[in-house]
Amino acid sequence: MKTAKRHRFSIAGVCFAGFYGAVSTICVVLALSQADHKDQFVLLQLPIAVQMALLPENALRMLEGLSWTGFYLLIGLPTLLLFYLLGSALGYAASEK
Repeated sequence: MKTAKRHRFSIAGVCFAGFYGAVSTICVVLALSQADHKDQFVLLQLPIAVQMALLPENALRMLEGLSWTGFYLLIGLPTLLLFYLLGSALGYAASEK
């Protein structure tokens, strides 16, 4: 009887995190190619808008002067990790059935 090959990383986790990373990258590239500042703002905000909405108001005030790069490092990277862990958990649950 063959056993299932176990990977050191989760394929489902990489897919979830990769999708979020790809969408974020596309939004940033599109934002940098826009001449209108409103379009840039909207496209840069899209990948992290939900996470920003979940932050309490006082935390947002502390992050007021932060650049977009800082926002992506503080909010985007933990979200990437969260998506990897979510995909990993879902992949593990699906493989146990």
